[in-house]
Amino acid sequence: MKRAFSARRLARAAVACVASLALAAGLALATSSSAAAYQPTEQTAYTAQNPSSCNKSPCILYPKSAQLPSGRLVMTFEDSEGAVVGQSMPIYSSDDLGDTWQKLTDLKAPAYVTSDSAYAAYTSNWTNPYFYVLPQAVGSLAAGTLLLADVVSGADSGGGNRQNLAIVLYASTDQGATWSVVSTIATGRNQANDPVWEPYLMMYQGQLVCYYSDENDYLSYNSSTGVPTIDPDNTTATDSGGQVLLHKTWSGSGAWSSPVVDVAGDTVSMGGGKTEIGGGRPGMTNIVPTTDGKWLLTYEYWGGGDNVRYKIASSPLQFYATGGAAGTGITALPVSSGSGTLARGGSPVLVARPDGSLVYNAAGSADVWVNPSGSSSGAWKEYKTSMPSGYSRNLQYVSGTGSMTIIRAPWGTGPVTYGQVDLGNSNGVYYALVNRSTGQVLSPQNGNTQDAAFTGNVPDVITQARNDANAAQWWHLARKGSSVTLLNKGGGRAVGIWQGNASAGAKLTQWVDDGGSDKLWNLVQTTDGYYRLQSTANTSLYATAATAGGAVSLQSVTDATAQQWQLVIDFASTAGAYFKVVNRNSSKTLGVSGASTANGASIVQWTYTGSTDQLWNVALNSSGKAVITNNNSAKVVGVYQGSTSAGTRTVQWSNTGAADQQWTFASSGPYYTVQNLNSGLYLGVSGGSTADGATVLQWTGSGSLDQQWQLVQVSGM
Repeated sequence: MKRAFSARRLARAAVACVASLALAAGLALATSSSAAAYQPTEQTAYTAQNPSSCNKSPCILYPKSAQLPSGRLVMTFEDSEGAVVGQSMPIYSSDDLGDTWQKLTDLKAPAYVTSDSAYAAYTSNWTNPYFYVLPQAVGSLAAGTLLLADVVSGADSGGGNRQNLAIVLYASTDQGATWSVVSTIATGRNQANDPVWEPYLMMYQGQLVCYYSDENDYLSYNSSTGVPTIDPDNTTATDSGGQVLLHKTWSGSGAWSSPVVDVAGDTVSMGGGKTEIGGGRPGMTNIVPTTDGKWLLTYEYWGGGDNVRYKIASSPLQFYATGGAAGTGITALPVSSGSGTLARGGSPVLVARPDGSLVYNAAGSADVWVNPSGSSSGAWKEYKTSMPSGYSRNLQYVSGTGSMTIIRAPWGTGPVTYGQVDLGNSNGVYYALVNRSTGQVLSPQNGNTQDAAFTGNVPDVITQARNDANAAQWWHLARKGSSVTLLNKGGGRAVGIWQGNASAGAKLTQWVDDGGSDKLWNLVQTTDGYYRLQSTANTSLYATAATAGGAVSLQSVTDATAQQWQLVIDFASTAGAYFKVVNRNSSKTLGVSGASTANGASIVQWTYTGSTDQLWNVALNSSGKAVITNNNSAKVVGVYQGSTSAGTRTVQWSNTGAADQQWTFASSGPYYTVQNLNSGLYLGVSGGSTADGATVLQWTGSGSLDQQWQLVQVSGM
């Protein structure tokens, strides 16, 4: 925290739901069945209701968030509108993976939550909140319990000097609706003298660890144990204005441990031969594990040089033993070619994603930095975001989308805003876009995963030979109304028009999805199943691949195959998504006779009505074969009695893993042939019928139109 306070944050990005790729020519997308609404641009969660009543400035600050095992997201922030005494901490929740937020409750100060007299002095639930979901039990607190540590206080004695500062731990077992007081972690005298700030929670080796910033006066610390020595005159001596980073541990019962130093800061002369640690005011601890078995600590630092610094240690409890008293400037961390040094400006936030990669931002930039390897020595890549910079900008990885939600409260009176950013490898269905003319796929040049600004600052979308192992050749189709944004698996960047200039000949590039029309495309289907990518910024122009390996550019519409694209599904990415399976010959949809949920019900074709028996999940099993599961019955498509004879009808049955329930989907232009593992025969329609209710059966492969199928995504991400 800056000294002024002491004296004193889907595809959605790549996970937005893809709507129906309607078969009628000229229609790109139909209505999605998902409630999710991808929010790549800044949205408002809270606006100050009475800014003139703020009891301090800045008034609205420090948003923090967490995700519960149920998928619910919770958010809170300091809101210092109104009186100091009785101030509460607002709690918001999102049950749609961060698309929208609603007020859940106001968490009152400890004096009003518990009758324990030890908390009677704490009448204001003030600032620096930090959420944490317990990954394992600690004491009587079960795994999954939602914790909140924040700074509480008593009344203001005048001049912006709150009394009785402390860091208090709360717990909720009902997803943030109600709370109890657990314990006091650390205490300080008042806001002007010896306060404590900025808790950060983490479990390590069966104990709960709280890292925090402490302005109490410490003379020194033991370099072997990290234990600090308090100034005997702490409560009466002249305050140094310094601050140290400490941590305490808790086993789940009894008191918290004595503090241990993490960052001591510079040594400051107090006169008369007396010195204290805390110079440079290190603050705002963030800690993540690295993939090479170490721990990375970032923090702000106001003692000259980089005002964000870091330490790397083998144990998160022994940062005192490495990096010296003040650590190393954040700009010393390695970056990829073209990326700038990591942002400074204070208020660093550092998070680890489930794949081990690391994401960082700080107040001095709207960009984020990603360390894809997660290694303590790994290079960081810079990425644009659609959110402005700000002193308080929280990063929240969202399980269920795989994207990042950024929550921001600028220095002042808000508002608290949020937006989603795709940084690659997010959840949902991916497609390869194969150009009909070149036979190559839409791809960023050189496998680029960043915005063009960091990869040579030139247009970089081309076609190249297909390589399914190259993440940069796969794309989400993130729905926005009747249009889509193409988001790259490698880095979550959107296909856009170079410099936003939607004119004939303009080349395509990668850039963050900022909601601009230059990154919006209509999928216009041809009569034979391919798609054109029509620019919404200039609907007379279409994405065109004139030569193999060449740039993709905008050109006026023609019948040329250079403007036609085949959508090829990555079936390894289809979990949770549902498709209608449409026969090329009849234009009718795969369904279950009578919408039955019984074993043995026949698979038939029928005019699409949107009923759930016409929706199918197609996903790969552990053997790499496709299993076709009905949305209505949860049963899978197989062959009657496991027959290998041509002409045998297909049926639904509980999934047993039998070979007749496993299929291979092979591209045939913009369509698929579907071959049974057990018989080697192909899915087709009896007699090549175009009638409703015609039986779907297996037959010797002939290449006939009734043996060709198109998968049209209706729901899922």
